[in-house]
Amino acid sequence: SSVPVPKDISYFRSERELVLKQELQVAAARPVLVQADVMQRELESCLTREYSPESLPLLLHQVTYRTTLLIRSPTTIFLTMDIPKHSMRLEEFDSQLQQLLSHFNIDYNTKDIKNTANELELFRLVSREFRTVFNKQETMKTFPTYDATESAAGHWGKKTPSMALKTEANWIPFIRVKPKRDPWQQKQATKLEQHKFTDELLRLHSKFLQVSDPNRVMESLKEHAANISDPQPIRPISVTSHPEGQNTNQIWMRIYSASNLFQEPNPEESSSAEGDAWDVEKANVTKRLGSSKKNKDGTVSFRYLTKWLKDVSQFPSRTCLGILNYMRSVERTLTIDTAGLSLHGGELGSLAEESCWMSAARGGTGTPGGLGSRHYLHNTPVDYKVHCSQFMEFPDIENHNDFYTIEEDSIHTQDQRGLYIVYDVALKDLGELEKALLLMASHFIGRDRGLPQSLGTDLHGCEKLDVDRFAVLLDLWTCEATFLKSKQQLIDCYFEAYQHVIDAEERLALAQVITDIAHQRPRLDLSARYFVSSYKQELVCLQGRQQLLRLILNAQIDEQRQYLEKIWRDGQKGTVREYGLPPNYIPKQLVVSFCSPALKNVFLLELHPSLSLASRVHWALSQAYDELCQQHRPGTVSQRVALEQRLLQQALDKWQTLDSPGASYSSQVQKDLFSDVISEDPFFVRDIGFSVLESADEEEKKQGKERQAFIVDTFSRLLELVTIRHRLMESASETTQLSQLYRMFAGEMGFDEFHLYLRPVQFEFAVPKEKAEPLPPVFITALLQDDSRVDRYTPTSLLLGIQEVDHKQIGRFSFRTEESIAQLMSRSGIENLQVVLTCQVTQKNALIGAVKQASLCYWAQTTVAPQDKVQVGKDLESKNFPQSLSPSRAGHRPGAGTWTRWATGWNQHLGPVIGIVRETLLPAEAFVSLQLEKLGPRDEMLNMFIKKKQAMGTVMQNPVEVEKIKRGLILEYCQKVTLCMSQYSLRGQIVEYYSSLIALLDDIPAIRDTYFMIGKPHERKGEHDSERGLLTDPRSFQSRPRCLLSADGKTFLNLWFLPHFSEVLIMFKSLDRKACRQALHQTLRIVAAFHDIVCYLVSFARLGNDSTFYSSRQHTPLVAHWGGTEGIAAELHEIQKQIDSLCDPTSPLEVGRLLHLRRDVMFLQFDAAVRHLIREAFLSAGNTAAYQTVTDKMSHALPVLSDCVTGSLYSTHLTLPLPLQPDSIRAQRMYPWRSFLSQYGPFPFAICSIPAIEHSMQMCLSGLDEHSQNVANGEILGVSLLMEDVLQGSHNRIAFSLQSRGEAGPAAQESWVGPLQEPVEMYTVLQSFLVLWKQLERLKEVWGRQRLGVQQINTLSLYKQFSRMYSVEILYPVMRAIARQLGKEEEYEVLQTDTQPILPPSGASEVDIKTRQLHKLLESLESEMISEVQKKITKELTMVISERARQDTRLPTELWKHPGMKQSFAPERPEIVENFVQQLMWNCEETPDEKVTFSKAHLHSCVTALACAVMQRERSNFDTYSMFYENILQQETQLLYQREQDLKALEESRTQRDGPDAQVADLSQEIIVEITALRSHLAQLEEERGGVQEQVCARLQQEYEALVRSLFNACFSSKAKLDEYRVRMEQDVSQLVSQVRSEGVENMMKLKKKFGSTKDDEALLATLSAQEKLQELRWENNQLDALLCKLKALGFWKHSVTQGKLGHQLRSQKQVWLSRLGDLGQQKESLVQRMVAEEEGVLLRQQLEAARTALSQCQAEYKNTKRQLEKQRQLLKEVEHRSAQEARSRQHLDSMRSASLEQLQMDAEHRELQLRSLTDQLERSARVSQLQHLRTDKEIRQVRSQLSQERSLKLDAFQRVDELQSLVYDTEASLSQRSSPTGTEPCPPRRTAVTL
Repeated sequence: SSVPVPKDISYFRSERELVLKQELQVAAARPVLVQADVMQRELESCLTREYSPESLPLLLHQVTYRTTLLIRSPTTIFLTMDIPKHSMRLEEFDSQLQQLLSHFNIDYNTKDIKNTANELELFRLVSREFRTVFNKQETMKTFPTYDATESAAGHWGKKTPSMALKTEANWIPFIRVKPKRDPWQQKQATKLEQHKFTDELLRLHSKFLQVSDPNRVMESLKEHAANISDPQPIRPISVTSHPEGQNTNQIWMRIYSASNLFQEPNPEESSSAEGDAWDVEKANVTKRLGSSKKNKDGTVSFRYLTKWLKDVSQFPSRTCLGILNYMRSVERTLTIDTAGLSLHGGELGSLAEESCWMSAARGGTGTPGGLGSRHYLHNTPVDYKVHCSQFMEFPDIENHNDFYTIEEDSIHTQDQRGLYIVYDVALKDLGELEKALLLMASHFIGRDRGLPQSLGTDLHGCEKLDVDRFAVLLDLWTCEATFLKSKQQLIDCYFEAYQHVIDAEERLALAQVITDIAHQRPRLDLSARYFVSSYKQELVCLQGRQQLLRLILNAQIDEQRQYLEKIWRDGQKGTVREYGLPPNYIPKQLVVSFCSPALKNVFLLELHPSLSLASRVHWALSQAYDELCQQHRPGTVSQRVALEQRLLQQALDKWQTLDSPGASYSSQVQKDLFSDVISEDPFFVRDIGFSVLESADEEEKKQGKERQAFIVDTFSRLLELVTIRHRLMESASETTQLSQLYRMFAGEMGFDEFHLYLRPVQFEFAVPKEKAEPLPPVFITALLQDDSRVDRYTPTSLLLGIQEVDHKQIGRFSFRTEESIAQLMSRSGIENLQVVLTCQVTQKNALIGAVKQASLCYWAQTTVAPQDKVQVGKDLESKNFPQSLSPSRAGHRPGAGTWTRWATGWNQHLGPVIGIVRETLLPAEAFVSLQLEKLGPRDEMLNMFIKKKQAMGTVMQNPVEVEKIKRGLILEYCQKVTLCMSQYSLRGQIVEYYSSLIALLDDIPAIRDTYFMIGKPHERKGEHDSERGLLTDPRSFQSRPRCLLSADGKTFLNLWFLPHFSEVLIMFKSLDRKACRQALHQTLRIVAAFHDIVCYLVSFARLGNDSTFYSSRQHTPLVAHWGGTEGIAAELHEIQKQIDSLCDPTSPLEVGRLLHLRRDVMFLQFDAAVRHLIREAFLSAGNTAAYQTVTDKMSHALPVLSDCVTGSLYSTHLTLPLPLQPDSIRAQRMYPWRSFLSQYGPFPFAICSIPAIEHSMQMCLSGLDEHSQNVANGEILGVSLLMEDVLQGSHNRIAFSLQSRGEAGPAAQESWVGPLQEPVEMYTVLQSFLVLWKQLERLKEVWGRQRLGVQQINTLSLYKQFSRMYSVEILYPVMRAIARQLGKEEEYEVLQTDTQPILPPSGASEVDIKTRQLHKLLESLESEMISEVQKKITKELTMVISERARQDTRLPTELWKHPGMKQSFAPERPEIVENFVQQLMWNCEETPDEKVTFSKAHLHSCVTALACAVMQRERSNFDTYSMFYENILQQETQLLYQREQDLKALEESRTQRDGPDAQVADLSQEIIVEITALRSHLAQLEEERGGVQEQVCARLQQEYEALVRSLFNACFSSKAKLDEYRVRMEQDVSQLVSQVRSEGVENMMKLKKKFGSTKDDEALLATLSAQEKLQELRWENNQLDALLCKLKALGFWKHSVTQGKLGHQLRSQKQVWLSRLGDLGQQKESLVQRMVAEEEGVLLRQQLEAARTALSQCQAEYKNTKRQLEKQRQLLKEVEHRSAQEARSRQHLDSMRSASLEQLQMDAEHRELQLRSLTDQLERSARVSQLQHLRTDKEIRQVRSQLSQERSLKLDAFQRVDELQSLVYDTEASLSQRSSPTGTEPCPPRRTAVTL
């Protein structure tokens, strides 16, 4: 049979378990990336083997897994910078006229134009050529339907590109790759769309360009040119309120007397795509642009007319359509490849597996293998891959790629049949583009437009009629066409690279890049004077990207060709050893294209899969641009674009001056490491492996499994050797670039270059040091005054990391010769190379830490100093930007090739810094001396080696032992250096987070000044800034400590203090290294989590703001209903409250854990709201546009905030084998380097490592209108309320997982009662609940898509159907089970309707409900999976039985037929014996008598294999050529499709014939009425403005008077109390003073007595009595003052009461007056309405009169036409009469004919009978006559024979008589001669002739 034997039950069970586990793995919140931990992880990966006997099988399986993918292989514009106005200079006109003549190919000398006659002559020539060009353009705008009869008859799509066909884009619903757009740009576009301000004149000018009649176009342009050349003042319309003005009667007469009002549409024009629907309106409106008065001087009007004719003829809208159509065609190719389109049951479906990107977009972890893959149905992964690729082999749809041609500078698309086509979606795109462009141009036209303030406003100035809108439209479309051309050229580069790529993930990455570029829009600066400047800047960026990419990819193609020529230098031999090599190319036949190729021309069948690195170039540039924007923080769009321009220019300069790898190292290192002669030649490497095996076989013979294990181990070590060399070169190249940056930073900070180098000291020559070198000073600036500690060693070239410690033994290696490589393959050689790699990675990471700290401290300094931001902005706008590039790790070397050498450009990291720091120097305290950091660990290592050497004695004479000791010491040295340098990486990240937080708070100064404490440079700390500051004193107010942690890093102090970067640089330096690193690590975790929380709060509050990112947001208030500053303040208060409620609020671990949990819950909460609630709210409300917008945006935004797996930029073709996960322990053990590259994102060592939180949040909701944003806000609030409900009451926390047997169940469960109080436990519960919710929604979506059989549920009908199914099958059983558990089953006995909402039973927890739903979904999905497997096996079993039951000699092709095939073809079964004979003779024995013997089992196996091989081969052959017959037999289907297309064309033509001509009068009436109403309303507003102001003042006074009065009362009472308190306080003080004085006097008296003083005490007593009297007087005075204060308060109170009464009376009087004014206002309003009604009546009467006049004319025409019709009717009656007579005659004749026919039929039957009888008689007579004829012939033959005999006898007789007669004559003659006389002749005898 052709069907393989299926796997057993356990296999499918394990596959199901794997799929369900994968589906339950959802993405959690994005973790904080600590780069110091990443560096440690990279260091550990250097010491573990990547290739081992355990890891090789999976890698080999991955190679086989990937081979199945081979199925897939096969202008800068110069325009004006201001808005163009109607002006014409003579010199400008001459140049434009010359351009016009050259455009129309008219040979005319413009100097001959002397008068009007010359102008008219030239105009005649121009108009004739204009009509020709215009008609051609109209043909290009006509698109008949594809495969319609009309198009086939007219040969549309075949002749020229101008005759293209419109075809349907049926792939749109299956687009998987969604564009990633700038959210700020989207908000700006949405804001323009919401305002819907479109300049009507510009819109009508745009519609005028679509008129299809050239005569009408020219007439309209003539009148418009006359009006522009001699403009008339625009008078307002004359109405009742404005009697002076333009008479409306004239307007109505012009409308109703239009000659073309009742003109029938031209049927030839009705097939146009845009039609002539607006022709009349556009022509009339264009005529209304000026007065009807003609200009006497026609020169100016001639100038305008010729100019506009040129503009109309050169309008590039068709060029834009061609490019948009090209982009849609490219999108079609990408969709077919990524989705794998095929037919399923007559409908399109997808066969492609779920990619990593799709998994991340749907909330997964970013790894393939979920339910969307469906590989659990197949026996092997290869079978599944083949199944996914069948859409390429069996094209159920037309999946051939389009091809393209360029003609007249426009690109045209042709399908697989060679027909020129235009997709319908491209036409829609053009319409949407036109709307967007009109909105943009209207913004620039109407930005300075003022509203009329009085009735005398100049309408000409208000409407800006001086603006040349034709020129605006021409600029608009010219800019857009040039922009689209630049995008097309860039897309061409990526698309050509896409054709070379065969890996699915790489193709998807390139498809994403192409899609992003195709949907890219220019970044408009709406504050600019005109839009042309924005387009020009964007064009420079696009051209720079295209130029850079083209240079990179062309160089990559050249290098790939050189590589292929090197490995195929001996030609292909077809041996097994060539397996795995890249395919060769034959440089003979170049691929010919009608379009100029974007990249280097390639040859036929030339394939370069390495061009997939093109997507990495795009990512690297984007990352560099984002980091530069994050650091520079440009304030305007122009500054951001200028920043990108400088980035691209520096990238181009860097590429052109690129050095070769290893150029900065010594020549010996270049030979030993970077030489590619041996190591990069696969044949040489293979031969080295074989030579090692051969030498091992010579030394020791190994057999069986031992030999196999040795072979595997040998090639594992060989692969490990190649990988280590690659990583070593990579690290060395990065070190080169980082060293350049380090030297540049050192120079700017005032330090010398020698800080980079460490003088090499070998182990054998080391001198012991009693004490290792001390640590670097706390303040590195001390080295500027005294650098005696630093060694001034500066080598001529860079050293490898290992050369600084040992280059004689461990560091001695070479990849230059085969012998040296073979030596390195030993175990010790591999271990030595691992140590070498570890040293180099340590050197690279140390440089990263130093450069990161220096760069981020500079940007922190500019953040603190705002004046530097202004300078940066000026530098950006003036483009005086420095010479280097990006702060990202964009230059990392991902692999071999030219691009990778350019990518090593690490000096692009912070080059912009180096240029700007010439104005502002880098802070010197941020410098790191690598020499001093490495000197101490190096000395400790040497001292340890000397001690071991002395202790071990003779053992050290063994080189192996010495190597072993050195390796251990060097590794310990690397660990110590890494520990030291990780501190600087941590400090850099802390500085980065604090700087970002300060910059974020600068936009909201109210929050910053209220809740935060900003540190100062070199701030000194006191005792209060320590643990003592936490001690509270209720008697005094004290501020918090100005530190985050205590000096020892063990006590948490103050979260709200934001230190200066100078403080971060020296914090914890007094601790030892490990304690310092631990404290810095805790600080980073707290700061990172707190930064993300604040950033999330601010970003969430900004979601409702209309201001974009480019505008100044510092003074923009936050929207209140999105939280605002009050919401941010409340959250910050809650954070501090939760910190205080911790068990140990001073523990950094507890605080960090709390902040991280809160951060994760925030991210998960936003994810749940956007992914589930917001989309569901939009879909349930029928707002599918908003649903699709959020769905498309979140696929790019939410993965940034989650922990989904994102591979490194440098992990190309180095992915983990499936099904391993990057974060699994097994993957890290088996593949340490691959798992490292796959785990930490695309840029793990980026300088700017802060995630773009606000960008992602804005992206999710960008593109929504205001109403939709409010809905989204409500749903986010709903998530918060649901989380509060979860925290209330008792719950069970369930971490949902799968058990070993594949059954779902809880893995952990905890119970509690009552609401939670402890914040850490509370956020832990919320985190588990949100993850559980995400698992449920993910499975619910998969279940719904499978049950409904759709790709996505994106319509209201599908959602309702899904809701009903889910309620009946899942939700209702779950609720019933919960109710049964709670004893409330009677409430859920019967489900009333499937649309009835099912409420949970009271007392049921939300966690329990979701857990049971998840369990039910898993059961349903597993049952469905089992059912699918059973169906597949049953189908295969049926096919096996059917194949074996076949008895005839034909193949069972009807069983093999693909579902897309509608016809079948059954060839004869062939006979195949070659393989059978070969296999049969393989295990046979030959006897001496030339006989062959073999076993019965061998024969049976051979026969079985023969049968299976035959069936499989024939089935594959059938799959190969059956589609050929399928296409041949589809003619009838094609005809039916053609009829359907004809029907569509007819429907479109019928729709296009309906024009708006009949709506002109109604539209004009509405406009006039609206103008009248607006003027009346304006006058009313002017009159009521003063009254409204008074009413507002009165209302405000009324509202605030009571408040002011109460405030006055409060002030009075407070003042009284204050006076009373003052009096009482004075009394108390006086009493205290008196008491103290009396006590003092007594004490003095006692002292006098004690010391025997002679003075008496009278003076003291007198003073005391005087003071007592004075005190009594003061007491009385105080009482009087108190009484006076009371009297004053009473007086003020009386005064306020009286004033209040008067105010009340005044307000009552004002109320009466306002009521009277209200009555007057109502009367006035009724009067105004009456006036408006009268005006409307006047307009209606005028319209009626005009209509009557027009009607009378029509009646006259009607009468004439009626008379003609009467004549025609009479003639028609006569014709009908004659026709009736003829019909009756024909009918009678037909009846006669029928009667005669019947008679003839009867006669014919009778005659037929007679004929039959006569025929019988004739046959009999013929037989008789034949017999007679035979007898007669016989007799005749007998008679003839007799006659012939008789004749012969007679002839003989006659001959005999003649002979006798002649004899007689002769005798007689002789006798007579003898008897006659002499001389006479005898007479001759007379003969007688006898005739028979």
